[in-house]
Amino acid sequence: MSINKRRLNADDEMTDVLTKDQRIRRVALLCCHFTRNLAYFRSGWTELKPKEEGAFWITAIGGFIDVAVLEWCKLFGNHGDKHHWKNIVTDRVAFRSELKNRLGIKTADWDKAWASVRTYRNEFIAHLDSALEMHIPDMHLPQRMVEFYFSQLRDLCSNEHVLRDAPIDMDAYYVTCYQQGVAVYQRNKNLEGKLTIRPTGRR
Repeated sequence: MSINKRRLNADDEMTDVLTKDQRIRRVALLCCHFTRNLAYFRSGWTELKPKEEGAFWITAIGGFIDVAVLEWCKLFGNHGDKHHWKNIVTDRVAFRSELKNRLGIKTADWDKAWASVRTYRNEFIAHLDSALEMHIPDMHLPQRMVEFYFSQLRDLCSNEHVLRDAPIDMDAYYVTCYQQGVAVYQRNKNLEGKLTIRPTGRR
């Protein structure tokens, strides 16, 4: 027990020494992870129609949306998360106001999207509650919120090198990832029936 405590304390200390620039870089990575997984989910669901393709693609493509939801919650869902927008931006009021104005939404729209994503995360990903039906949240507004958050990061960095290898625009990055997904799924369909695969690891 004491060993576990020492490890936890060491991890906390390592996390606490991150600079603001390092934290912002991690936010950028989360934005990319969210966007990439959402793109792979949507392109897979469109190209393959997983319900007709079987359990493998249902499982794989379902994993993409689950990761996207988890990453979004780190950025917008969990207020105590170190990467939540409230803990990164310098002016919370201005950020919230500009996001709503830019996206043309009201506080009620924000709250509805937040509740929908959080419900899916809490009841079906992080835990399994008693709801009889699972509803994947509409990720259109959450995606636009991430795009806006990402667009603010460069102004928060101390210098331009912090995000030197990050995408310039998250919407364009989404398109690139979506096209990558389509190419892979189409390649899979072209290979079906042409490969003979022997299971490994069986006795």
